[in-house]
Amino acid sequence: MSKRLLAFAFMMVFAAWSVPAAAQLRQPRVAPGPGGEPDWSVLLDKLWGLDLDRDLRNPVLGDALPAVRFVRADRNKPATFTPVIALGLETKTRGGWYARNPRPGQDPPILKHELWSYAYKQPADQQKSLHFTPPSIAGQAEFEPGAGDEPFGLW
Repeated sequence: MSKRLLAFAFMMVFAAWSVPAAAQLRQPRVAPGPGGEPDWSVLLDKLWGLDLDRDLRNPVLGDALPAVRFVRADRNKPATFTPVIALGLETKTRGGWYARNPRPGQDPPILKHELWSYAYKQPADQQKSLHFTPPSIAGQAEFEPGAGDEPFGLW
């Protein structure tokens, strides 16, 4: 095999390997909704009065997706996770919260706390009517995301 052919083959393998990683940096597709599900733009507008571009524009810049961070509205009350809609596959969905490790320089830099799960998908009639029964979760809905006003994320 010539060096030229070998170099071309290497470039093709590298390109095939690197494309999925680059594709992960794009925002998820929001329309049309998969499998007959409503489009995100329709859900956002009809349920919450939000415009996908005007209210939620979140361009991906640089090498990583921006992390969504929250702070508690009232530090005297726990934070609460309340799912409102479940689209996609009816598989077990796990979630929780995460925050920076309070000990700088320690591994892991981010501490994840798994708290809840559910396995539910909105029935087709609810998807058409846009009137949804929230999924019930197993586990803990209220949580203490650390002391004070430290930001935290949901996963």
